[in-house]
Amino acid sequence: RGAGRAGGRGPSAHKQTVIKVSASAVDAAPPFAGAKSRKPGGAAALSSARRRDAAGSSTKINMSRLKRMDDEHKEKLRREKLEKHRAEAEVYHRPGTASARRAASGGAGPTKRQRTATASAAYRAQQPHVRLAKLFETAVVLPAMRNPNNRHFLQPVPMKLYPHYRDTVKTPMDLATIRERLTQRYVYRDRDALLRDLAQIATNSLAFNGPDSPLTAHARQMVDDAKAALAGLGDALDALEKETKDNAALASSRRKKPAASGVAPPKPPPRGAG
Repeated sequence: RGAGRAGGRGPSAHKQTVIKVSASAVDAAPPFAGAKSRKPGGAAALSSARRRDAAGSSTKINMSRLKRMDDEHKEKLRREKLEKHRAEAEVYHRPGTASARRAASGGAGPTKRQRTATASAAYRAQQPHVRLAKLFETAVVLPAMRNPNNRHFLQPVPMKLYPHYRDTVKTPMDLATIRERLTQRYVYRDRDALLRDLAQIATNSLAFNGPDSPLTAHARQMVDDAKAALAGLGDALDALEKETKDNAALASSRRKKPAASGVAPPKPPPRGAG
């Protein structure tokens, strides 16, 4: 540092980072790009010059090039390790099996659990109550939640802001709760059940905010919009509701286990009787 100062007090012309290394390290370092010896002797003369520079002064090292060479070496070791593990894994896989196919494709194939989960999800999506819930969500619930006039009905009423709300409203209801019942619990098996919960929001607003409140007007309009949307679905909704009810009745009958003779077995007498 300090090279190029005039009189020992002038500013430095260029600031450089200099790393001092030994002569053996200089000999072991690879030649820099473009560093060719123009003097007789070629590489031997260049190596001797490096030793002299290391012994009496400092040597500049291209740290970016060294870092790049180190990264390339690490990547090469990683590829070799991966190829070794893949070759060892092929020994334990029988040809034609699922594990062998996954090993041949680099482990990208789905496992048995993943295939089972995919098939289960596809089967569940075809069930009538799931399709009915999806229809209610897209036709009624999501449009109501996107309407800015219904922003006050999106979430449950915060009790910290309105601590006396439950004194007036005994059955709280909101759009988030309706959607959770619809898509997670599949509570609504027909349009009437869905409209009852939507109408409950309007009833709660009427009881707490009063009939002249704009919130009550928005809640009533939300119910009217839902009725109009359901009426526009026509026969498709009627058929899906019937299929849902028939499927629920069939599942309920299967859960019941009647006796083999059709007559319930007699109850055993209580202890100590007779």
